[in-house]
Amino acid sequence: MTLLFDGFILAPAVRQVNALRFPSTEGTMFASEVTHHSASDGSSHGVAMRYTYSVAGREYEGQLYRYDKSTSSDSAWARRAVAERPPGRKVPVFYNPDDPADAVLVPGILGSDLFMLTLMTPFNAVMLAFM
Repeated sequence: MTLLFDGFILAPAVRQVNALRFPSTEGTMFASEVTHHSASDGSSHGVAMRYTYSVAGREYEGQLYRYDKSTSSDSAWARRAVAERPPGRKVPVFYNPDDPADAVLVPGILGSDLFMLTLMTPFNAVMLAFM
């Protein structure tokens, strides 16, 4: 079970780090909004974004803000991300040179990524001890 959670945390983190090496191009925001998801244990907030960009004369449409599906119980980050990227705004888009349809708006690791890795450390230590 621990390895499954590690995979859910590490796979997007590795993609985020790899995106730091991606070239960028100018894109245009088509839509951006804060999303809300309600559950029995509370609400979470995320972002839904759509943007267009061009690579080697071909048009693409992207939807990824980051590779992880960022959500939080605190909506302030989502409101800030949407306010910084309103429809019509020109934004840098970081695209995979091997697959230009694969793109994100924010490459790299954030504090929330490191927090999740830190949170899993004791579980990984126990798992390794049992092995």
